[in-house]
Amino acid sequence: MKTVLQSIVLLIFSISTSSAQITFQKTYGSSNLEEGTSVLALADGYLITGSTSSFGSGGKDIFTMKTDLSGVELWSHVYGGSLDDEAFSLQPTFDGGFIIAGVTYSYVGPSLQDYSNIYLIKIDNSGNYLWSKTINSGGLDAAYSIKETDDHGFIITGYTGSFVSGPDNLLVVKTDSAGTTQWTKILGSASNSVDIGRSVIQKRDGGYAVAGFSTAFSTPGDTSTFLAILNPAGNLLFTRHIAITNLGTQFPSPQTSAYDIIQNTDGNLVVAGAVGGINGGVVFIAHSFLMLTDSIGNYISAKFYGFGTGHDRVQSVHQTPDGGYLCGGFMGNYYPMMFKTNNLLTKQWCFLYGNYNAPGNISHGQGFSAALTPDSGFVITGYNLVNQGKRIHLIKTDSIGQSGCNQALPNFSGLGQPAVVTNIAGTVFSFGSSNYNDVTSTYSNITFADSNLCISTGVNEFDYVNFTATVYPNPVNEEITIKYSIHESEKINCAIYTSSGKLVFVFEFPGNKNSFNLNTSNLPSGIYQLKMYGASGNSNIKFAVIH
Repeated sequence: MKTVLQSIVLLIFSISTSSAQITFQKTYGSSNLEEGTSVLALADGYLITGSTSSFGSGGKDIFTMKTDLSGVELWSHVYGGSLDDEAFSLQPTFDGGFIIAGVTYSYVGPSLQDYSNIYLIKIDNSGNYLWSKTINSGGLDAAYSIKETDDHGFIITGYTGSFVSGPDNLLVVKTDSAGTTQWTKILGSASNSVDIGRSVIQKRDGGYAVAGFSTAFSTPGDTSTFLAILNPAGNLLFTRHIAITNLGTQFPSPQTSAYDIIQNTDGNLVVAGAVGGINGGVVFIAHSFLMLTDSIGNYISAKFYGFGTGHDRVQSVHQTPDGGYLCGGFMGNYYPMMFKTNNLLTKQWCFLYGNYNAPGNISHGQGFSAALTPDSGFVITGYNLVNQGKRIHLIKTDSIGQSGCNQALPNFSGLGQPAVVTNIAGTVFSFGSSNYNDVTSTYSNITFADSNLCISTGVNEFDYVNFTATVYPNPVNEEITIKYSIHESEKINCAIYTSSGKLVFVFEFPGNKNSFNLNTSNLPSGIYQLKMYGASGNSNIKFAVIH
C-alpha cells in the first residue's frame, strides 16, 4: 500500500545536524523609533544594524547590536551626526570586521542641492568604529545594498537624484577596501523615470548583477522589475525590464519591484520582490514573487505568493542547503513573514510573526532582512509597533519556521505565472568618479532595553494549542494513524523530531480529512514527537516506535 510517507518524500527538505535549536522572539528599544534593517547570523550570535532615534547626536542615527545565540544583547554602538542617518545593508569583511551602507543627511556638502550622501561605515568585530566615507554626486544619494568583492573592495547600489536623467537614477559604485571610489555608473531609462537599485551581487564570473525597479517602461506611476548586468570593469552588458501583465482582472495594470537578488548553485539569478496593483481602482494589493533568470537576466520562471488583500513583499532571499529558498519580508497588514520553498519555488511552509490570529501582546510591524543560522534555523529582523513607536524585532526560528510564540500560519498560496519580458538597452550615463570624502562620525556605546516575548531550547512547545489530535497504535511498529479535528479548509503542516530534537522530516497534509496514516517502518526504534500546526493552532504528540 502506498503510504503518506512514501508519497510526500519529495517534500522532505531538511535534516538538522543540531540536537537542539534555540528559538525566540525579542524586541529592543524604547517608545521612540528603532528598527533593524539588516541581520547577520554569526557562529556565536547575531549582528544587527538599523536606525535609532533614542540615542546618538540627533535625528536618526545608525546602530549596531551584537547578541548571543539566545538574543541577549552583548554590546551596541551608535554612529552618525546631528541630522538623520540610516543603515540599510550590513556585510562581513575579509579582515573579520563589517561594512555598513546607507544614507546620511548629516555629512553633506555646502551646496544647497546636496541633500544626502551615500554613507559607508567600517567597524571591527566588536563594533568599534574604524572609518567612514561619504559618496555623492552633488544631490540626493543613498545606498540600499553593499557586498564585498573578490579584491576586498565593495560594490554598492542605490540611487542618485542629481544626474542627467529623471528624478532618480539607479547608481552602481565600486570602491576599494578603504571605501575610495574606483568607478561609478548611473543607469537611467527615460528622462522622467524613477530607477532604483535595491540589491547588488558579484557573480561568480566576476561581473555584477543589480536588481531594482523602474517606472520607465510601465503605465505612468507604475513600476517594473529592472535588472542590469555589468562586467568586472563596470561596463553595462545587458538590461532587462521584466513586466508581469497576466494577473487577471484583479490587477489590470500590475506593478513589480525587485528588492533582493542572489545567484544560486546552478549559476542562475534568483530575484525576489513584490507584484501588485490597484484592485478595482480602490485598494492597492501586493503579493510576493520569486523569479529565476539565467546569469545574464533572461527570464526562466516565476511564482507569486498571495495572502488575502494585504500588502505582501519579499525583501530578503537566501538559497538553503537543500536547493530551496528562504524568503523574508512582510505580509498582510504588515506583519513580519518568512516562508520556505523547494528548488522549484513551491511553498513548503510560511509563518507570520506578530499578533495575527495568534495569542500574544505584540502588534504588527515589518521584516526587512533574514538569514540562515548555523543550527539549520532562520532569523529575521525588522520592527514591531508599540504604543506609537517602533522597537527592533529579532525572531529566531527552528528549521521549519517556528519561533515558539506570536505567530500564525496564513492561508498562503503559491501560483505559477508567466511573465512578459522586454529586453531593453536603456540609456546609460556614467561619470568616472563620484566625490568621496573621509568623515569622522560620532560614535558611542549604548544599551537597548530588551523584552523577551518567548525563548526556548530544543523542540518548541507552543504556548497555545487550539485543536486536539490522537495517534494509535502507540507504541507502533509499521504504521500509525493520526486523527485530528480542524476547519475543513485548513491545511496542516507536520514535522517529526527525535527525542533529542533532531528534525527527521516535514510535510504538509490537506485539512479536508480528519485522519491520515503514516508509514513508520523506516524510523528506527525510539521516542518521537509529532508536531502539527495550522492556522487555528498547534498540537504536539509523542509516540514510540518499536520494531
